Amino acid sequence: MTLYGPLTAQNYLRLLRRLAASNPDRRFFEEVLDGLIDTVEAERGFLLRLASDGDFRVLASRNHDRHTVSAARESISHFAIRQAINDPAPYRIFTDTQRDRRYRTEAVARDGSRGAVCILLGMLEPESRQGVLFYLDHRFRKFDFDDHHRTSLDHWVVLLELALRIQEQHLKIGRKAGSGRVKLASQLNSSRSSSHAEMQPVKPVEFHGVWTASRRMSECLDTIRKLGLTEIPVVIFGETGTGKGLVAEAIHKASARAEEPFCSIHCGSIPEALLESELFGHVRGAFTGADRDSEGLVSRARGGTLFLDEIADMSTGMQGKLLRFLESGVFRPLGQKEEIRGDVRIISSTQADLERGIEEGNFRADLYYRLCGMRLVLPSLRERREDISGLAERFLHEYSVEQGVPAPSLDERAGEWILRYGWPGNVRELQNTLRQFVARGLEVIREQDLVSIVSQGWEGASGSGFTLGEVIEKAEQEAITKAMGQSAGNKSRAAEFLGITRKALYRRLVKYGLLERSDQEG
Repeated sequence: MTLYGPLTAQNYLRLLRRLAASNPDRRFFEEVLDGLIDTVEAERGFLLRLASDGDFRVLASRNHDRHTVSAARESISHFAIRQAINDPAPYRIFTDTQRDRRYRTEAVARDGSRGAVCILLGMLEPESRQGVLFYLDHRFRKFDFDDHHRTSLDHWVVLLELALRIQEQHLKIGRKAGSGRVKLASQLNSSRSSSHAEMQPVKPVEFHGVWTASRRMSECLDTIRKLGLTEIPVVIFGETGTGKGLVAEAIHKASARAEEPFCSIHCGSIPEALLESELFGHVRGAFTGADRDSEGLVSRARGGTLFLDEIADMSTGMQGKLLRFLESGVFRPLGQKEEIRGDVRIISSTQADLERGIEEGNFRADLYYRLCGMRLVLPSLRERREDISGLAERFLHEYSVEQGVPAPSLDERAGEWILRYGWPGNVRELQNTLRQFVARGLEVIREQDLVSIVSQGWEGASGSGFTLGEVIEKAEQEAITKAMGQSAGNKSRAAEFLGITRKALYRRLVKYGLLERSDQEG
């Protein structure tokens, strides 16, 4: 039986839901071992915690009858474990081990019982000589281990790694709670040390467009890599502007669906009737104005990924239609009688509390469990302040190349200010703020410039109704008008003031209608 068998697939989804709801216990790991045993049709399975000296501790054990293995430690080949530790490969198979006395276990040496014919070992941390290892064996036949089994095994290993990570976090929380018995001064010192350690930058890393030098976001990238190996539906939680769409696309690019389309839609910006058409499509005459057939996003993303942004904003009526598709795998375009089978991976995002939405009757619980195979919570920018300077430098360079102008720099006080500011709009606010300075053609960004732009941005957002594009265009027009005035209409000098080419200035003068008629005719 493999992961793709109906029963094992159901067990996998059930374990995912348990993992999302509670701390994994011994019973959870035993059920994961059951899945691993089914995948390669092993006889027994063991989950081992390795020590730095090469010794190990049995965390869980199972046989094919779903029972705990008696004398588990004595049933394991220590030689096979040492071989796996010295080999960086994620999986290693030892066959015909009965013929090699080095693979003898304590039980075989003691009572002459039959040793394993085949042993399969998997290191969850191949780059480390410590960590966790799973051990599968069969005493009567060899494993038929091919690429299909390897793919199925990868899915179970990802689930196991996620469970171990969650368990480790729960243990950390427990240790912190237990520290309440120490003196208050010790608590404060410990808190300061912990906060300082979390703020220490790590080696910068970029994964499919997501860049970070912070520990919090690096942990998210580790999860993104693992999610790319699965077909698990994911819900990405995070404040506005934290990069939920970028992360969704990174998961897609890291997956087996990377060569197929990635399609996205904002669920809150489209009325229910139109959203149904956007998702599932329609045929000509389905409603007023439908003058031709239109393919929906589920069809356009066939074989790829469909990203549902701000899923909490979807109406309850539309939630029911989406749920029917997720349960049956088929949909019907508006106005069409025949059903079509869909093949998409669903990734959703929200800044809302979906559990509260369920309690208040605004979000369907059955849809939540269909969508939330795995939760991924993105940190706000204020929770990853060690990223701010690096992101600012990247954005300034990117926008200056985009507009063909030199990149401005931040003076010392401005550099300190961006680290202190709370960035309620997160990465998106940082991007938009710096884009305006590039558009203005500043060479050096000062603290007062930042304060002014940020204040105007929030006042404009709440009062004037300006879009981002309008704000940028307004800033550009003001800078160009000022430069043209200072240069008495001399375009070459104005372009020099702005730090752009004469041709780039001319294009902007035409765009904003700032050219004199005689210049246009000339």
